[in-house]
Amino acid sequence: MYGPEEILRRAARSYPAYLRSIVLGENFFPLVIRFGKTSMRQADFATLREEIAALRIADAKYTIEWVERNDRRWGRQQFPAKIYFARAKDFLASIGKSCETERFVQNVRITRSVCPELEEWLAQNSSKIVENSDIWTDLLKVCRYFIDNPRPRRFVRELPIAIDTKFIERNQGIIAHLLKFLMPDSVDLNARSFEKKFGLLFDPPLIRLRVLDESLRMRLGLVFSDLAVPTGDFARWNITGISVVITENKMNFLTLPDLPNSIAIWGAGNAASLLSECGWLQSCRLIYWGDVDCSGFEILSRLRTSFPGTETILMDRATLEQFIHLTVPGKNRIKEAPHNLTAAERAAFDKAVAENLLLEQEKLPDHVSKQALDALTRAARADRDNVNEIGERTDIISGASH
Repeated sequence: MYGPEEILRRAARSYPAYLRSIVLGENFFPLVIRFGKTSMRQADFATLREEIAALRIADAKYTIEWVERNDRRWGRQQFPAKIYFARAKDFLASIGKSCETERFVQNVRITRSVCPELEEWLAQNSSKIVENSDIWTDLLKVCRYFIDNPRPRRFVRELPIAIDTKFIERNQGIIAHLLKFLMPDSVDLNARSFEKKFGLLFDPPLIRLRVLDESLRMRLGLVFSDLAVPTGDFARWNITGISVVITENKMNFLTLPDLPNSIAIWGAGNAASLLSECGWLQSCRLIYWGDVDCSGFEILSRLRTSFPGTETILMDRATLEQFIHLTVPGKNRIKEAPHNLTAAERAAFDKAVAENLLLEQEKLPDHVSKQALDALTRAARADRDNVNEIGERTDIISGASH
């Protein structure tokens, strides 16, 4: 048999069901609480008597119905037969939910007045109303606005709603949940950002780039060699046949040497997402240079999902072992290796995970990165020369045949 504290804990489990009954207008009382079995075995009778005594003196609002039983050894004794709450007032006072429920009832009433479209949502989501009770009226203002103005094409902070300008940004989770229910046909479910999902304007992320070849800068007609452009504008750029060096660390980005026919992009830990819509990069040579740790290889893996031919520099096991004296403890631990890694990259990943290592690329000497990039540049130049030579031979043979 359970004591008073356990009985109240069990009663509290019925609280969500009680809130649903308020929304549905159902009668919830009397609420019977199961309190376990009672017995009169000799070994535990003393404990049982203490539990019964505790029930008698408990300062609780529940009602106990008693039944009298006769035992050969212990004589006639009274046992609890039924424990229940007869009224909501007693139930809520016992579990400490009186004020919370009063606020809940008010919020349900306001919801039905301001946003009746949520009626079907209320009974299944009573906990969300409780969790957001202090801001519920403002949430309803937001819902009302979007119902009346679907996909408004305005910045979130300029929406004409009587709330503070940062309210929607602070509460995107619950707002998104409500709007998906209220207006499913107006939600872009494939969009990642809140703004894109619900048709809002937003300040687009910028892609920062450096032109690493002065002749290329002039050929592209750019005034600046270091600039940042909105991702949409960058995606609409259309350049072919150049090399693109992507670095996650800003210091690497700023100190990259001059490279023929090349630009650099600062990924800032988000290269895969920033560049995924830049289809013209498929016709370029992509070189990724990230930290040797779990995060660096995860970013590389995501980048190769969009651009399978992406190459890397200084992200192999040989580099990790050569500069292991510069490593620090890693920040992220994962068990499974990301997809799309080469054998050399996978070896570096395995060592970094096994020993929890992080080799931050900005710590490497400048001449090391320059040598690695020069090697790739020479390889690319040799490839182009081979292609040109084959083309010239083909033209000669073709001309001779005529």
